[in-house]
Amino acid sequence: MAEPAEPPYVRIAAELSRRITDRELAPGDKVPSTRQVAQEFRVALATAAKALDVLRAEGLVITRPRSGTVVAPRRGGRAGEPAAELTRERVLAEAIAMADAEGLESVSMRAVAGRCGVAPMSLYRHVEDKQSLLLLMADGVYGSAEFEVDGAAPWRSQVESIARRLWRLHRAHPWLGAISPLTRPLPLRNLVAMGDKLLGALEALALPPLLHFNVHVLIYSHVVSLASTIDHEDAAVSETGLSADEWTDLQWIQHRVDERFMAELPHFARLFGRLGAMADGYDMDLDDLFELGLGLILDGVEALAQRTAGSPELYRETTPETPPGAPVSDLHVVLGATGAIGKAVTAELIARGREVRAVSRSAEGPQGFRADITTAEGAIAACAGAAVVYQCAQPPYAEWAQEFVGLTDTVLTGVEKAEARLVMADNLYMYGPVDAPLTEDLPYAADFPKGRARARVAEMILNAHKEGRVRASLGRASDYFGPGGVSTVLGPQIFAAAAAGKTARWVGEPDEPHTVAYLPDLAAGLVALGEHPKADGYAWHLPAGPPVTGDEFLALVWKAAGGRPRSASIGRGAQRLIGLFNPVVKELGETWYQRDRPWVADDTAFRAAFPDHVKVTPHEEAVAATLAWFKQRV
Repeated sequence: MAEPAEPPYVRIAAELSRRITDRELAPGDKVPSTRQVAQEFRVALATAAKALDVLRAEGLVITRPRSGTVVAPRRGGRAGEPAAELTRERVLAEAIAMADAEGLESVSMRAVAGRCGVAPMSLYRHVEDKQSLLLLMADGVYGSAEFEVDGAAPWRSQVESIARRLWRLHRAHPWLGAISPLTRPLPLRNLVAMGDKLLGALEALALPPLLHFNVHVLIYSHVVSLASTIDHEDAAVSETGLSADEWTDLQWIQHRVDERFMAELPHFARLFGRLGAMADGYDMDLDDLFELGLGLILDGVEALAQRTAGSPELYRETTPETPPGAPVSDLHVVLGATGAIGKAVTAELIARGREVRAVSRSAEGPQGFRADITTAEGAIAACAGAAVVYQCAQPPYAEWAQEFVGLTDTVLTGVEKAEARLVMADNLYMYGPVDAPLTEDLPYAADFPKGRARARVAEMILNAHKEGRVRASLGRASDYFGPGGVSTVLGPQIFAAAAAGKTARWVGEPDEPHTVAYLPDLAAGLVALGEHPKADGYAWHLPAGPPVTGDEFLALVWKAAGGRPRSASIGRGAQRLIGLFNPVVKELGETWYQRDRPWVADDTAFRAAFPDHVKVTPHEEAVAATLAWFKQRV
C-alpha cells in the first residue's frame, strides 16, 4: 500500500525550518510573508499560513512589531558560558526589550523568565506580579530620559524641548501610553516629575490655574495619541504582513482612478485626483505631524495667554450643561434666608453684586420672598428662574429625624423644575464618632436619629446629582459662631453670656481641640461652591480656622469682652442635669462624642480645589466681631 502523501504545509514548514537551521535565515531576519510563501510554493494562502503557524508552534519564528514575522533568537548561550545574574534591573531590561520588539501583550512573567533563562518563579523575588512589572517598566523608561531644561530659556523653547524628548521616548516605546492612559493616569514617579517640569515651563505664561494644567495635559495627550498609532500599526503589520503604505495603496488605488467616485469628493479630487497636487499619494510622517501639532498648540496657547492676561474671566470653568456663551440666569435663591446661615449667605451674595431672592415664611428685607418650601408648590415657586439655590433651611432641631428628609424631597423638586444648581448647607453629623480628623471620604456611620437623617439627606442630594436630576454640592461645617448665630451651642452659652457679664460656658471637655466655623467665612465657602460648577457631585468641608480648645476659645472671648473672665465648662453630667430644663442642651447628649475628644474637620480638599476662594478670618478678629454683635442685643 502506498504511504499517504505528506500534506503541503508540512513540506513547506520543513523547508523553511531547514533554511533557519542552516542559517540561511538568521535570528531576526524577516520570514517570507504569507503571500510570498504562497507564491514561492504555489499553494493557497490558507496553506501558506498553516505552514507559518507550524514554525510558530515550534518556536522557530516570532511575530515582532515593526518587522512582522521574524526568525526567533536562538535559545541558550554558548557552552560553558555562565548565565548573567538575575537582578531587578535585568528583569526590567528584558521585559522592556520584549515590549519594544513584540508589543505589550507579549509580556508575561513566564515569557520574561524565558528570556532571562530562569524558571518563572525566580522572577517573583524581584517583582511582585505582572502589574508591578508593567509599572516598573514604564517608570524605568520615563526615568531613563533627561527632561531637564534651561530655566532661563524662553518658555516655548523649554516646552518644545520637553515635548520632543517625550515624543522620542514614546516613539521608541509606543506601549507606554497603554500602561498609563490619559484618562486614568498612574502616579508613576518619573512621569509625574516630567509633568512637573512641563508645568514649570508653562508658568511664565501666567495662565489661570485650570487652563495652566489643561495645557500641560493637552501637550501630553498630543504625544500619547500620536504614539499610540505606532502600537496599532505594529499589530497591523504583524497581522497582515503589509506596511501602512502598502495597505493604503491596496485600499485606495482603485478609488483614486475612479472618476465617478472622485466626482463626489471634489476637495479630495483636487488633492488626489489624476491632476491633483498629491496624485502620487500621501506618505504619512508621524514626526512631521507631531511637529505640526505641537506648533499649532503652542501658537494657540500663546495667543490665549495674551487674551487672558489680566482678564481670567475669558477662560471660565464650565460644565457640559452650561456651555461657554450659553445664557445663564444670575438669580441666586437662598432658602431659609432668615436663619443664621441663610442671612450670612444672602449678605455674601449681595456683597458680590448678585441678584438675590431671600426665601422664608416671613419675606424679610428688600430681597424677601414668602414661600412654604415644605410643599412642592412652594418649593417650585421659590426656586423658579434660579441659577443657583442655597438650601439653608432646616426643621426645628428636635424634629430633624422626622422632617428633614421630607423637606429635602420638596427642595429637590423645586430645584429640578428650575434646572438650577443646588448648594446644601450641611454639617458633620452623618459621620458619627470618629477618632481622627474628619475627611469627606469617611463612611456615614451615625447610629442616632439626627445623624441618620443627615446621612439620608446627603445621600438623596448626591443620588439626585448622579441620576442627572439636579447638579448639586454640599458644604459642611462644624459648630459655627458669628453675628446672628443665636441658635448654636456657642451663641447663648458663650457670647450672649459674656456680653451680659455672666459666666461663659464651653459645652464639652475644655482641653480637646475643636473646629469652629465663623459664619461669614462659612457663607463665603457656600457661595464659592455656588459659583464653581466643578464643585458639583461632591461634599466639601468648608474652610475654617485652626482647631481651638474650649479654654483657648473662652480666653479669646474674654480678651474681647474685657473685665474679669468668668468661664466654666459643661461636662457630661452637667449636660444631663441642665437638659432636664433646657431642651437645646438636652439634645446635645446624642452628639457628645463631638465634645469629649478631638473634633477636627479637614478642609484640605476645598483649599486645593478653590485656592483663590478660601476665606478664613483669624479667630481673635472673628470672636471680637461676634461679641460686639451680641453686646448690641443686651
